[in-house]
Amino acid sequence: MNLKQFVGICKKLNIEGVEFWSEHFPTLDDRFVMELAKECSDLEVVAVAVENRDFTSLSVVEREADVKRVKSWIDVAVKLDANLVRIVPGNLKVLSADPARTYPLAKEALRECLRYAQTKDIPLAIENCPRDTDPWIILKLIEELGTDHLGTCPDFGNFPAEIRYRGLKEFAPYAIHAHAKTFQFDENGEETSIDYSKAIQILKEAKYNRYLSVEYEGAGDELEGIQKTIVLIKRYLG
Repeated sequence: MNLKQFVGICKKLNIEGVEFWSEHFPTLDDRFVMELAKECSDLEVVAVAVENRDFTSLSVVEREADVKRVKSWIDVAVKLDANLVRIVPGNLKVLSADPARTYPLAKEALRECLRYAQTKDIPLAIENCPRDTDPWIILKLIEELGTDHLGTCPDFGNFPAEIRYRGLKEFAPYAIHAHAKTFQFDENGEETSIDYSKAIQILKEAKYNRYLSVEYEGAGDELEGIQKTIVLIKRYLG
């Protein structure tokens, strides 16, 4: 499936907004990006998600390359008229395991990207990614760098199970985007590992009024999983 086909599926499902992942772009050629923007003329481009795992690298060359990469995706977001760019804080596992060495590196890389994002009026949303990682250091980054064009992208399914709702509750006040992840459903259409009524209530209490980006990562038919996730979200959004 290419990106234009993906947009077409979103339209068929009556989804109002799309999030693009950088890894799915075959090129950043202006012609391709502008054609994609035209395909989305009747949809909202909610976010462009970027893979920037090298903010925590001990190599200056790798960090600088990653910063340059994020800046280039901020430019793409501008061309697509996207609401924001979703990033990660480098390698979150490494960041949490060795903060003394890696936190200052990640913070400086993020600061440089944030300065650029502010000039383009494109907010950056930091996701707690990958799964089962300690999310608290993300909050430290945001508290120290400020919330001008910077916020969180809480992923329901990436918080460790034992802190899922506490983590979501602490991320929610800073949330400018969110990922509604699902893996498996029971006979009533409920997610078997995530209490969606509780998760969505937490966002409501935090006055979150932005998009929820659907991510189905379970077995079986992906389109069916996406449709079930949409039904589940609407059940509790009210």
